[in-house]
Amino acid sequence: DVVVPVEPLRPTVAVPVVSVSPEPSTKPASDLDRANRAEQELDALKYRQHNEIFHRDSIIENLKKRVLELEAALAEAQARIVVLETEKSTKEEALCEI
Repeated sequence: DVVVPVEPLRPTVAVPVVSVSPEPSTKPASDLDRANRAEQELDALKYRQHNEIFHRDSIIENLKKRVLELEAALAEAQARIVVLETEKSTKEEALCEI
């Protein structure tokens, strides 16, 4: 037998996540700093919204394409059914005549 040493399990300790501001300062932010920060946050929000809208629109476009493909396949299947039913009725009529 081969004995493989196994290390005992150690409990994991969750490290608390501390939020640190990008510019730690002791003085209050000036109006210009707050305005710049607000503008950056607004730009980030607009960027996320744009991406969400683009993502949603691309999903909608892909679904519309898929619907068109399925409708075309359905039309082909219905046409094939008509052909097969016509062939079947023609064969049945031919058998009845014999």
